[in-house]
Amino acid sequence: MISLKERYKDYFKVGAAVNNRTIKSNSNLIIKHFNSITCENEMKASSIAIGKDQYDFMAADEIVDFAMKNDLLVRGHTFVWHNQTLDWFFEGMDRKQLLERIKNHITLVGNRYRE
Repeated sequence: MISLKERYKDYFKVGAAVNNRTIKSNSNLIIKHFNSITCENEMKASSIAIGKDQYDFMAADEIVDFAMKNDLLVRGHTFVWHNQTLDWFFEGMDRKQLLERIKNHITLVGNRYRE
């Protein structure tokens, strides 16, 4: 049986949303059928920005490492999502300061995982 990524290789990338559990439990399926993956939540601020100037990239790094080892593209996805961002991220600042924090977070994550 031909894989999805082989069947559509001349047309587009075939992607899947993954998390740290699915890259383990479904690794064979992901590697066989997909050439692009997107983190479900592991690149969102709620997963990475654990406190002011405190970051935990472990979950996202695990997915990116899996992708690199298996020649998969990684799509950055929703680095800031309103209802999946810890309260401290929004508190005690005006609009300009908040936009700067969002920009800094997106830049931090984007630069970490850029090619």
